[in-house]
Amino acid sequence: MHALQFSIASLSEGSIAVDAVVSEETVRPVNAASLQLGPVRVQGVLDELGGEVLFRGTVSGVFRNTCDRCLDPMEAPFSVEVTWLFEEGELPEAEGGVIDIDPTDDEMPRIGALRGSELDLAPLAWEEIVLVVPSKYLCVDDCAGLCPGCGANLNREPCACPSDKVKEPKDNQGLAGLADMFPDLKPDKLEE
Repeated sequence: MHALQFSIASLSEGSIAVDAVVSEETVRPVNAASLQLGPVRVQGVLDELGGEVLFRGTVSGVFRNTCDRCLDPMEAPFSVEVTWLFEEGELPEAEGGVIDIDPTDDEMPRIGALRGSELDLAPLAWEEIVLVVPSKYLCVDDCAGLCPGCGANLNREPCACPSDKVKEPKDNQGLAGLADMFPDLKPDKLEE
């Protein structure tokens, strides 16, 4: 039993305050890839509601990764307010593989299943963490990145390339390469 598992019998005594700091391995499912997390903190209150259990609280921690522009190590903190409702039995199956959830309804709780005599917060904590993974890791919003010529980290040092030799990389032409891919659409061949 880990810090995010609770005996359902202990819930009959009233609300249970939860404040657990666990490793990524505690919340990550067996076959899931690592998200490079630091310690994960789950805080909140568990309440028994006559056959159902309600958890309200937060899941917080940090993603540890490298900046996508300058490749320096960095941390991206996260904190998510959560409401989870645990019901007896199995989770309801989605019709056609789709569960109808209104993403704009912040009050709608995620549903978990009560199985046996224990309640496990780890699976829903993992789900919340996966939903807030950054699409891009940046050490700072205006990270200057690396020089394409000499590789200098432009956040810490100036470019070492001679100013007369600095050229844009050939593949850094934006959408200009599309003209070569579609020669029939070049402006000189447009019909009037």
